Amino acid sequence: MSDTIGAELKTFLHTRAKELRREQTSQEQALWLHLRAKRFSGFKFRRQQVIGNYIADFVCFNQKVIIELDGSHHSDTKEHDDNRDSWLAEQGFRVLRFWNNEWQSSREEVLNIIWLALKNPSPAPAGHPLPQGEREKQICLFRRISGSKKVQASR
Repeated sequence: MSDTIGAELKTFLHTRAKELRREQTSQEQALWLHLRAKRFSGFKFRRQQVIGNYIADFVCFNQKVIIELDGSHHSDTKEHDDNRDSWLAEQGFRVLRFWNNEWQSSREEVLNIIWLALKNPSPAPAGHPLPQGEREKQICLFRRISGSKKVQASR
């Protein structure tokens, strides 16, 4: 019986992932333009990819980095997101979460954080998007780690 449930869930997730690829948000579309076709420093990304019982917005399997763009509905699903991120971390993935409005207002900073996570072999902490003000601290930390003020557009 559990094999049937597992097969049904797998089918549902793959169908849902296809729907999500067709119905991307404007923020996801904009980020995908930077990540697709190895445009981001040659790193290969997939979008709306099934991993276990979850669907990741964007994933680079070679570096085991997942990028999530979260809308306001995620403020109500923090516990689910934390459980999901913990499971993904147990599988060796680093999860980077950004609020949609962060992407809208600070694209270069978001791309900078993604680039540094891809280049930095140490795992980044998984977790829910940081409250306003805390993201700036993380950006400064990543800049100190990388030794540069800003990543050039030649990613």
